[in-house]
Amino acid sequence: MLVNHLSTYPRILFLIATIIIIISRMLGMDLVALIFTPFLTLPLIYDYHISVGKDQAAYFIFSFCFLGDMIVLSDDFYHFTSALMAYWGASIIYCLILSRELEKPLVKLMNQWKYILPFGIFIIYFVFLMTFLKPYLEELFIPITIYATTITFAAPLGVIVYLNKKSKPLGYFIAGLILLNITASIIGLNRFYLKSYFLHGIETLLYTSTLFLIFLYFKTKSNDEL
Repeated sequence: MLVNHLSTYPRILFLIATIIIIISRMLGMDLVALIFTPFLTLPLIYDYHISVGKDQAAYFIFSFCFLGDMIVLSDDFYHFTSALMAYWGASIIYCLILSRELEKPLVKLMNQWKYILPFGIFIIYFVFLMTFLKPYLEELFIPITIYATTITFAAPLGVIVYLNKKSKPLGYFIAGLILLNITASIIGLNRFYLKSYFLHGIETLLYTSTLFLIFLYFKTKSNDEL
């Protein structure tokens, strides 16, 4: 009972930080956004730790996201590539989690059209987006392509896992991965092409929703196993 009571406070802090960061980024107040950025991942880590805390992958994912969040706001090339490396670390763990959830070898599943189709859709989307952004990315093209390739692979893999093994926790996880791809696309378009303060707020809203969905995956999965 005490654990459930304590869990509400981190989520309230997460929500307040999200609202403040959205407003700050829309107004171009990056310093204010940076101050409250730690309160996106740290409350979720704390909530998971005091309530369940069983899966070490959760700690690694949110730690990588925390590192990426703290340095991605900088326009410096080395800071931005370092942030990409942190997010890439999280995306690799997403793929490892999905491989853990697979009940059949992926090669066998790919014999059916309903499993091939998700990969086809995401590959076409990936090629179109990267082709459009390539002239604007310059020296960042290779690191961004590596990261984008990983999350583009994770999303359709997640859809396949969900189709093969439907469960509520996986539903949260797959929704989070799809939302992550949408978020990354908007961030890429906005950072290198559109440069809109309004879209900065939308990026934050989508990204925090992604974090919370990933958190719900670990939370509900662990509760189901209790």
